[in-house]
Amino acid sequence: MLKSQKVTSAMACAGNRRKHTKKMYEVKGLDWDVGAIGNTTYRGVLIRDLLLNSGFSEEDLQNLKGKHLIATGIDCDF
Repeated sequence: MLKSQKVTSAMACAGNRRKHTKKMYEVKGLDWDVGAIGNTTYRGVLIRDLLLNSGFSEEDLQNLKGKHLIATGIDCDF
């Protein structure tokens, strides 16, 4: 059985003015203005442990460096 972990992370942005960018380009997401900050807590098995348990090798994981996982929350515009 894989061990459950708890990881808390934060995201801070100086502001990409998505609200204003949407006037010129098709951009998905919340209408951020001049900045944003958020945090989340994940509880469950680490993706690394899950991959190793699924047959990936340490070398396979090294080949994944520079890649990222995209998670979608349940946030919505107010």
